[in-house]
Amino acid sequence: MDIERVGTKASLTIPARHTTRAARANSSNGFQNILAKEKMDQYVARLNESFSKIKEQGIRLAENRTLKELQAYKALVKGFVKEVVDEGLDAKQQSGFNRRGQSKTYLLVQEVDQKLLDLSRDILEAERPHLHILQQVGQIEGLLVNLYG
Repeated sequence: MDIERVGTKASLTIPARHTTRAARANSSNGFQNILAKEKMDQYVARLNESFSKIKEQGIRLAENRTLKELQAYKALVKGFVKEVVDEGLDAKQQSGFNRRGQSKTYLLVQEVDQKLLDLSRDILEAERPHLHILQQVGQIEGLLVNLYG
């Protein structure tokens, strides 16, 4: 003889296919929010890494004012700006920034480019005597090659 205990609660499980649209939408939004947060975390990590490389290269550029160091610095800065403009503007548009904010970002990019040009000009001016010496050495080598040939 089977005796059921009085007072036990039966559990009710709902199969996944019977969930409501609202419940599915909420779980979908939760998943999308998690993906968006993960994407933003990766973006911030990339920017932090890129910025630290720029700082290191800036120190190298200050110590060794050479064209090679300048080109490396400019490439890092341009890559950083491109990353911010490509990814950052999308994030700002999603956050609801208006045209004024976008225009300000564009002006900031122009300002960064202008500062890079000024830096290039300053380094080239400082290195002009060395470049002139290298030019003279190159001319002498060319004359020696002509003499030898």
